[in-house]
Amino acid sequence: MTVVAISGLLLATACLAAEPCEDSLNWTAGKHVPFDNVTLQSSISHIGNLKRFQALLRKLDGGTDTAKILVVGGSFTHGGGLSRERVCSNCLGRLWQDVFVSWLRKTFPAEVRVKELHISGALSNHLQEIPQTAEAFLPDLVLVETSLSPLMQPGQSPPSEQTGRYLIDEAFMRSLLQVSNLPAIVFLELMAAPPFVTNEMTDLLLTEYYDIPQVSIKTAWEDRMPFNSSEIWSENPLKMTALGHKLVAVTLANFMCFELKHTCNSSGVASKVLPKPLFSPQREDEEEQAFDAADSMMMGNDLQMLDFCTTTTTTPAPKAVAGTSDTPWSAIVFLALITILLVGLGAFFVMLYRRRQKNKSAPPEGRESEGSPLNHDNENEDYEDSEYEGFRGKRTVRMRG
Repeated sequence: MTVVAISGLLLATACLAAEPCEDSLNWTAGKHVPFDNVTLQSSISHIGNLKRFQALLRKLDGGTDTAKILVVGGSFTHGGGLSRERVCSNCLGRLWQDVFVSWLRKTFPAEVRVKELHISGALSNHLQEIPQTAEAFLPDLVLVETSLSPLMQPGQSPPSEQTGRYLIDEAFMRSLLQVSNLPAIVFLELMAAPPFVTNEMTDLLLTEYYDIPQVSIKTAWEDRMPFNSSEIWSENPLKMTALGHKLVAVTLANFMCFELKHTCNSSGVASKVLPKPLFSPQREDEEEQAFDAADSMMMGNDLQMLDFCTTTTTTPAPKAVAGTSDTPWSAIVFLALITILLVGLGAFFVMLYRRRQKNKSAPPEGRESEGSPLNHDNENEDYEDSEYEGFRGKRTVRMRG
């Protein structure tokens, strides 16, 4: 419980220091989508390890290389070619990935190339196709939208058996983490109209274990949705309208800007070594191996020299994130919170100590205090017996003569 509270405090402090990159992407078509730091904080399921974002940020900000984005998604994301109209009516160029890539191109000087991989049916049918496509394309960023796709074919596992779902999901995540150029990976968790349930909780267990960034559209908007459900979903409760896609794109763009600003101050290199599987046995070819030290020499900490990391006035980017030199006040806020916590703990222990001392100095109930006139251990005093009758009956006491 304490760890969760501390994590929440750190996340809240970081979000206070990171202004949204674009409140609503108003330069795109569609209604205004309000966005603030509360929504940003709610959208972050897991910040993740940002070392994989370093190469992406260098390419995006450098302007000389092409940044490659691989979008992996189900029927919500696209159906390929003309079938986009079947995914969302009047959404040509307005699906969430279209709007998000437009934000990337507007924010960064680099050329952005996008490849979309559409999966139909259960994710278990594509466990070889997806990593093979990723290895051939070598993307710098993989956006995963499989939260509305079934993980397994019906009948593959009893409905009460969850292990099979985790096995499929873990095998999928590990295959992406093992792509040779170590791309940045983000899991995008969508929302569905009731009574449909997404794969978000299954993904969350594994994204936390493998430290993969995860953003949730559901938790960002479920308590503050600014639109009617009929404006977000079409007649199919798993299909969003153009406005729904823009809502997703705005949330993802703010999340990615938050992540990239944090990346500015990250250090070290992404490891090729994966932790042991949680649900599946580890194959011999996946056993831990030390990666070449030369790889680490290629990834110096030059990120703070990039324009994106030094700019504090550019509209699409947040001013800074917690802990950076551009926002010393955020560090002060964090230290103030820690100080208040320590002072409170100190006051509590002082009060506890004084109470114990007071209890020690007070005579026990029903016993005579040392040095009192009725001290029976003083043999030099003369006493005489006297009787009195009280409410507890007749008693004999010794009185000083």
